Amino acid sequence: MPELRIALDEEKLADRAAEDIAAWIGEVLTRGNKFFHWVLAGGSTPRRLYERLAEPPYRDEIPWNRVRVFWGDERFVPVDHPDSNVRAVSESLLRKVKIPSANIFAPRTDLPTVEAAAAQYEKDLKYLFHVIPRFHLVLLGLGEDGHIASLFPKSPHLQEEHRWVVAVKDAPKPPPERLSLTMPLINNADQVMFLISGEAKADVVRRALNEPIGKYPCQYVWPMAGTVVWWLDQAAYPGGALS
Repeated sequence: MPELRIALDEEKLADRAAEDIAAWIGEVLTRGNKFFHWVLAGGSTPRRLYERLAEPPYRDEIPWNRVRVFWGDERFVPVDHPDSNVRAVSESLLRKVKIPSANIFAPRTDLPTVEAAAAQYEKDLKYLFHVIPRFHLVLLGLGEDGHIASLFPKSPHLQEEHRWVVAVKDAPKPPPERLSLTMPLINNADQVMFLISGEAKADVVRRALNEPIGKYPCQYVWPMAGTVVWWLDQAAYPGGALS
């Protein structure tokens, strides 16, 4: 079972998650790593976390020049489209901190097809890492159907063992075309952190934590040599003791 950490509300959730991430960045860099490799999550839930990290003290104290960022998934839309995960994170965080453009590894959605975009992102990752990367942090949200990144229930991509990035053409929520990191990359992370808020998520949280593994994509997240933390607010986990 993942480690559960409970915050009072969405604002406190962002505060506590920001504290954890800043501390984890400091710990990883203190070990002698040149860069902290962080996979970002899209969607609406992480926005307040990103805004918090773009404010003092984190804006000034985190060594952003030693942070490299990636995306767990992206919608196959132009980068200036309202649905773009790259746009959302850029507006709420990346344009507000001193992170070099060379440290931002965003998927390209200006290619002719989503298959080409997925193949290019995998190529970019392999050029940088050569072997399967061990990200220091993978940040994930949780859909009401239990999906993570753009890996949805019953998707054959959940069983992918070789590709690092897959093209999704039939997502059950718009937009239907997306690209997503696969489970081998997610489960090779040092730490996976879920960020979950709102009473609309309470049912899937309860089911995912109590039903047999295999029904929900979030249940596939078990890093081989890392940790899994679920940060939730009380609306998403009613009755949970505050951390």
